[in-house]
Amino acid sequence: LTDSVARHMSVPFPLIGAGEPASSATKSLSEADALMVVEDGKPVGVITRHDLLGFLSR
Repeated sequence: LTDSVARHMSVPFPLIGAGEPASSATKSLSEADALMVVEDGKPVGVITRHDLLGFLSR
């Protein structure tokens, strides 16, 4: 438990703007498991494939 977090983290999430259409997220999530959602250059959330599938199944 003394290791740094950086030693155990995975590659950074790709970024997507909060105002981008769901179709952009679909394209990006074909290559990544999750996207970091940013607004005004600041992270505001994470969207996963599971999140997007839930949205698309409505």
